[in-house]
Amino acid sequence: MPISLVHKLLSSTDNSFNVSSRSENLVTLMIDTRKYFNQLNLNDIEIGILCGVIFTTTNEPFVNLNHEESYTVANRIRNDLLEALRFEISNKLKTSDNDKDDGAINNLIDNIDTFLKKISLIGVLHSENLQNYRTSFNSSKIPNLIGEIFELGKKEFASPAIQSQSLAIWFANNF
Repeated sequence: MPISLVHKLLSSTDNSFNVSSRSENLVTLMIDTRKYFNQLNLNDIEIGILCGVIFTTTNEPFVNLNHEESYTVANRIRNDLLEALRFEISNKLKTSDNDKDDGAINNLIDNIDTFLKKISLIGVLHSENLQNYRTSFNSSKIPNLIGEIFELGKKEFASPAIQSQSLAIWFANNF
């Protein structure tokens, strides 16, 4: 779904759904992070290991670890993956024509660490924006279909005919 359509869907119903500067910052951060990621020039193996590192991050709000032992295991796996990533990067750089030194390897590792921080920030901003939309949804007149698309929940209408009619009217008025 194009960003402009999402912006229109979320901002056109009433004033409580105006896209905040945080939403715009989220999109800008996502685009900048994609550019930053492309500049890392990682190969397929390194990208796979990096995905594992991201999935084993324990400080994300959506990760639910119930026991202290789970945190320990997740951190151990993450540290092992980071070491494997460092090994892959050093092998790639040492076998290249440039014969890179440890400074270049450490620089790339630092850039990957910066990338991981950006990914974490994107997750936090996304969670905050969703929470903001969900709390604003209670006072809005947005149709159920749009609410379902954005996981905002459903509003009760008197009958399915009224719901269909309200969706048609909403689209006619907003597009």
